[in-house]
Amino acid sequence: MLTRRVASILWLGVLAALAGGCRSPGVAPPSASRAATPDARVLALADAMVDLAFAEQPAATARLRFPGARYDFLPDDSLAAIARRDAQRAAWLAELEAIDHEQLGDPNARLAYDLARARLEAQRALRVCRSELWGVSQVSPAWLISLADAALAQP
Repeated sequence: MLTRRVASILWLGVLAALAGGCRSPGVAPPSASRAATPDARVLALADAMVDLAFAEQPAATARLRFPGARYDFLPDDSLAAIARRDAQRAAWLAELEAIDHEQLGDPNARLAYDLARARLEAQRALRVCRSELWGVSQVSPAWLISLADAALAQP
């Protein structure tokens, strides 16, 4: 079984590879304080990004079936929620930019930093797409297909 940390790093890799999509949502900021080590800050930020990814994609949560995972929700794709997620991602990117990559000693933190920064920068660049206003995209299927996909993935 995958540990949450390994899954976080793998999921960030998947997200970075799929960064061509214009659509994304948001979650609470990482709990790491400014006094924490750079490694701990990066890993907490990566965990928060993974939590957000799972909140945005309930079908992925159902497919991976982490212990204690919830299967009874749909993402909030309202314009206000999308704006909150965009603001959260901007804050995460600013936090990453404030961390010196060379100060990271943990290889997992270095990898998480690289993947998280690439993903956040790609998402920032794609905000101009405003895919939430389109409803259908070749990258992100329409809500009806997403709903059916989530239903099929239920345990």
